[in-house]
Amino acid sequence: NRMVNSSGLYSLSATNQGFCEVSQSLELTITVLDAAFSLPDLTCRLDPLTLQTPPQAPGTQWRWQINPPIPNWPANSAEIEVIWPSAETYAITLSLENNNCTLSQTLLIDVLAAPEVRIGDDFRLREGAPRMVRPTISPANASYLWQDGTPELNRLITDPGVYILYAELGQCR
Repeated sequence: NRMVNSSGLYSLSATNQGFCEVSQSLELTITVLDAAFSLPDLTCRLDPLTLQTPPQAPGTQWRWQINPPIPNWPANSAEIEVIWPSAETYAITLSLENNNCTLSQTLLIDVLAAPEVRIGDDFRLREGAPRMVRPTISPANASYLWQDGTPELNRLITDPGVYILYAELGQCR
């Protein structure tokens, strides 16, 4: 018995007590599949994440699967960008096949909810007529801060400009 661990031309010879000798050559191709990919443990809803297959032998076919399913999932792409539609735990599987050899790996990722901010529509500020903006943030326990560091949620707008309200919940913004 001989173990082979690399591609190449191999010969096998057999004899029958010295009377008959048979030889056979065999070209052997060894295909190495690598389904290793990595994911962060956590990500935030609507944060894009790129999944990429490791380099593969020529002729390798791959398939990404996700559970729960995401509409329009590009299952047969070597590289895909995922935008998580909802906050939950997803199982992502990469399956590879080449010359009847198959390999797969499944990883889990927790997708967290990002807070939602509603400030209202843009408006024109008339001179001498300040306007109170009363944003809503969901969930209510999200932290928030205006772009200039103002910590109050409701804000009296007296000057024209661009006002941005940032909200954060855990690591999601």
